Amino acid sequence: MNIENFDWKKYITECLNSTQFCALATYGEDGVWVNPVYFAFDEDYNFYFISQPDSRHMKNIKENP
Repeated sequence: MNIENFDWKKYITECLNSTQFCALATYGEDGVWVNPVYFAFDEDYNFYFISQPDSRHMKNIKENP
């Protein structure tokens, strides 16, 4: 395999399409928090997920974007 011609976009897209879950890691005053979430992504690889606003990871994101 020639690393210069490796199609990263193809393999990353295949990987992302193979699951609906990801592990979202955030950091807050209590340290690192990892939480599984359902996710989606668009053609620019922006990730989207829905979660309760008062959850620990959402509070961490609000305090430490």
